[in-house]
Order: sequence, then structure tokens, then C-alpha cells
Amino acid sequence: MLERLQRVARRGRRRLAGPRPLILMYHRVAEPLHDPWGLAVSPARFASQLTHLARHRIPMRMDDFAAASRDGSLPRAAVAITFDDGYLDNFVHAAPRLVDRALPATLFVTTGRIGDERGYWWDELARLVLADPRPSDASATIGTVSLPLLWGADGVDPAWRADRPATTDRQRTYLATWSALRGLSEADRQVALQALRETLGAVDADDDRPMTASELARLAAGGAFELAAHSVHHPALTLLDSGERRWEMRESRRACEAIVGRPVHGFAYPYGDLDEAVCADVIASGFAWAFTTVGATVAADADRYRLPRIAVGDWDVERFAAALRSA
Repeated sequence: MLERLQRVARRGRRRLAGPRPLILMYHRVAEPLHDPWGLAVSPARFASQLTHLARHRIPMRMDDFAAASRDGSLPRAAVAITFDDGYLDNFVHAAPRLVDRALPATLFVTTGRIGDERGYWWDELARLVLADPRPSDASATIGTVSLPLLWGADGVDPAWRADRPATTDRQRTYLATWSALRGLSEADRQVALQALRETLGAVDADDDRPMTASELARLAAGGAFELAAHSVHHPALTLLDSGERRWEMRESRRACEAIVGRPVHGFAYPYGDLDEAVCADVIASGFAWAFTTVGATVAADADRYRLPRIAVGDWDVERFAAALRSA
């Protein structure tokens, strides 16, 4: 009871003090049938969220936001909008709505997936395991481990999210396979994915695919988005050695700079995975700022290499506004 009262008191103090600077994290503006990680916001809800930001916040470009944070001039109502990965729907659905409201955004690009028709591996895995209604009685080698792929014809639930308990064999298999794939090198991951395709049958990516280089260039030229780095292969950086990490960081930045023809200053940690050594490599790689996935407001003394972001869900405007107030 005491802890609950303390939380209520803290929320009350925050409301009295007014808004605090925020960085928002999006991935997709789309309505995919299966979205186990809750990465997508529908186009209609995204539009409502942007309208709220335009009315109640001070949207800033990320370079300006980071500079103001460093020198202490960041407005309390400041907000920066960021996207991770580089989905096609950012170009199709997000960009026009941002342009309509003159709101800037930053896209952190996983450059190794640019133009990849199979899409991102976590989406392909969802299509292979969660979306296909057929039963499976097989196994696949993931790295050095043979994982069973055993489930019945039931258990296809588009509403299931990976942060909820897995209640079916299909969902448990998805989580086990996702965890195994996440820890592999890119080469080993592609070998494992090919084994899964051969066993379960490949499924087209459709709108789940990343943008091509041409689409990214058009996106950046459209006035709403700036590009920044998000690694080449989207690895868990703490699992790599320093040389591998710096290659991922620098090559991703180089590819972004080649697309936009100007310097790129920012980096976002894949999966929000970082430690002191990873931060040191970001600094050594010459980035001016870097983002985590820690959900918090931006304090006056925020570490510019550990800037927090609020992950935005598929929320109506009332829940969106409440989430910003309570952050």
C-alpha cells in the first residue's frame, strides 16, 4: 500500500511540474497480422499521436535535441521522434504523416538488410512459426542445437505478444527459436534460417520488408527523416568482440552516409543491448550520441551515449497522452 501511494505521489508531482523532455521509439507504422513484439502502430493511431505531439510538445530534430541536452537549453516540452530498422512502411505510411505536420524524425537503419526481400529475421520467424496454420512434426539445427518444431494445427493467435506467457507449443517454439537465433553470428543465423525455410516452407515478406537504398534516399530527401546508424546485422553487441562491434557501427554509418551524402552522428543499440565496453566502442567510432531502449524521460544530466527512449505502442490518443504524462 505504501509503495502504491508513493507512486501516486510521484505521478502527481510530475503533473504539477509539467512535461519533461522525451525521445519516442517507433519501429513500424502498419497493421501486420502477426506482431509478436508489438512493433507496429496503425497508420490511423500514428496520425493521432502526431497531432497530439504537434499541439502539446516541441518537436525537435535529433541533432538539435542532443545539442540542447548537452548545453542545458532543452525545453521541458521537447520531444524527438525516432524509428528503428528501416521498414518499408516508414516510407509509405509514416513519412507522409510526418511531412503533413512538419514533424522531424530520425531513422536508425540496419544497413545489412537494405533491399532484402526476405525482411528482418524476427519477422520471417514469425511468418514461419506463428502465421502458418499447418501443424509441424520436425526439427531444425540452430547453431549447434537441434530444436524440435512440434505443434498442432491450432494455436495461431494473431493477438499474442512475446511479453505474455506462451500458452501453446507454437508460441513456446517461437520464443525458443528466437532466443537461439538472436545469439548467433550473422553467418550462422542465415544457415539456421535456411534450414527453417527448407523444413517449414518459405513465406513472402510482402510489406514486412526493409526499404531499398533508393527508397531510403527518397525518404531522406522528403524532409521528414534523417538517417542514423543501427549496425549492419542487428547483433547483440555485448556478444561480439570490440573489433566486430566497431565494424558493425562504422560500416552502418558509412552506408547511411553514402545514401544521404552527409555525415551521420547518431547510433542506436540493437535490442538496447549495451555495457561499458559497447559504449566505449560507440565513442571510439566517432558518434556524437547513442540511444538505448530504456523507457525514461531525458534528465538534464543525461549521458549522451545512453539516451533513453519511450517505446510507443499501438495506442489511441488518450492512452498515448497518458503514457507521455506518466513517463
